[in-house]
Amino acid sequence: MAGISNTDWSWAPLAADFDNDGWKDLYVSNGFLRDYTNMDFLKFYADSVMKASHNRPAAMMDMVKRMPSTATKSYIFRNQSGDARSDRSAGALTFENKVVDWGFDQPIVASGAAYADLDGDGDLDIITSNVNAPASVYRNDCRVVDQHFLQIQLGANSATPAVGAKVWVYAEGMMQYQEFNPSRGFQSCMYTPLHFGLGKAILIDSIRIVWPNDQTQLLRQIKANQLLVVHPKVALSRYQYGTAPKPLYAQIATDSIPYRHTEDLVNDFKRQPLMPNMLSYQGPHLAQADVNHDGLTDLYAPGAKGQAGVLLLGQKDGLWKEMPQPAFEADRQAEDTDALFFDADQDGDPDLYVVSGGYNYQPNSPLLQDRLYLNDGKGKFSRATGQIPTEQFSDACVVALDIDKDGDMDLFVGGRVQPGRYRNLSAVGFW
Repeated sequence: MAGISNTDWSWAPLAADFDNDGWKDLYVSNGFLRDYTNMDFLKFYADSVMKASHNRPAAMMDMVKRMPSTATKSYIFRNQSGDARSDRSAGALTFENKVVDWGFDQPIVASGAAYADLDGDGDLDIITSNVNAPASVYRNDCRVVDQHFLQIQLGANSATPAVGAKVWVYAEGMMQYQEFNPSRGFQSCMYTPLHFGLGKAILIDSIRIVWPNDQTQLLRQIKANQLLVVHPKVALSRYQYGTAPKPLYAQIATDSIPYRHTEDLVNDFKRQPLMPNMLSYQGPHLAQADVNHDGLTDLYAPGAKGQAGVLLLGQKDGLWKEMPQPAFEADRQAEDTDALFFDADQDGDPDLYVVSGGYNYQPNSPLLQDRLYLNDGKGKFSRATGQIPTEQFSDACVVALDIDKDGDMDLFVGGRVQPGRYRNLSAVGFW
């Protein structure tokens, strides 16, 4: 989307303002000495050589030397954000390939890279480390046009006090931010001043510097086109970071829910090896409602085969308390794949529909029958009989909606699979 993809075998990405327009451009060193991805060479040459030489180390080294080496060009992209709209503070984050226009179309095998103002003319030159060849130095001539800059050297001699320092530069309604970190560019280091391109601005409104010890200093009305040396000993005030807003969520006790889902140990692939994934591990899917009318949200946590579902009552302190349900315990051998609270008998309290599914059953097993539990209004549930159709498929989901618009809720039940076979089912139906 940004226009910087497909840069071949890339090593060092360097983000810096190479044309001094106030927006960071991107340089990518490129190249690989031996093409290990050349499958024709590996299949038709290397394989026969190694077999003929009985895998002798000398033969392997000779084979590696014969492996193709393809020199490629490095890439450089100009940031077009400054051209995108009149409001330069809102960039479009798109880039333009400038490999030919900026003189990087020579094929090389490059690895590490660094930038620095080597000739002191106010723009960043590029140094590229090449494999089995002298390093390449690219002189930047962008200062022949009217683009201004500012370089900030943090400290006089040692980089140690400055590593991690933060610098904000404000000019012409635009804010730039950099941190001092010399290590970058893939196996490269650049202990150089921070470089800020300023475009047409010749006067900087202000510069805020925050040193690693949080001491800060503020400079105003600084002229462009200079090397500005600043010292940490001059920073006498402490930088006050803004107060973080109160988080929307707060973690309570990690074991506040007295429920642990325990899957039955079964390998569906032993029964049907052609399946792409096992179908006995589909839960749990939580359902929520206020089942006892106390104004707090309660949860139903479905169980796996051999584990009964659990009703968890919400407490005022944010915790949960299990409420025993003999009706759930009686159906512990069923695999719960989905659950839904809705008012099935229209008495004003939420009832519970539980979907039965899974794969570790015989076809048409009674344990595949979905279940409806009616609420007595106080959170105690009993299983209803004869109120939902008999269907013994391995189902997946249930949704409640008034499909016929008669004022009561209907159910859509989605089928999943026939146990013992791998054949998807369409919807079981509307009830």
